[in-house]
Amino acid sequence: MEQVDAVVVGACAGGGIVAKELAVAGLRVMLLDRGPSFTASDFGHDELFDSQERWNPHGLRFGPYRGEVQSFRPDSDKPSRVVTPSDTDFSAVARCVGGGTRSYQALPCGIILGHSD
Repeated sequence: MEQVDAVVVGACAGGGIVAKELAVAGLRVMLLDRGPSFTASDFGHDELFDSQERWNPHGLRFGPYRGEVQSFRPDSDKPSRVVTPSDTDFSAVARCVGGGTRSYQALPCGIILGHSD
């Protein structure tokens, strides 16, 4: 395996920028993300259908996937706890290469339609 100078975990908006800046500075960078890589053909033009919001009757198309466990800790003084899709602290950010930047998620639509928590 080729040696690298830096590993950036998470290729979403922030991770991509950090990886680019490190590469411009002359470092050899590896960018890691989890989940599948989607192409334009995997997306429709219906933001509500493609939404990652929990109220979407079509499910979370871009992850998290069944059986994934999430934990949430409200602050450093409190213990973490397991959260499920029915919990308000559950994160529905896409689990794929590019993370939340791959799916607009129709988040404002949820507010407009009254589906937000």
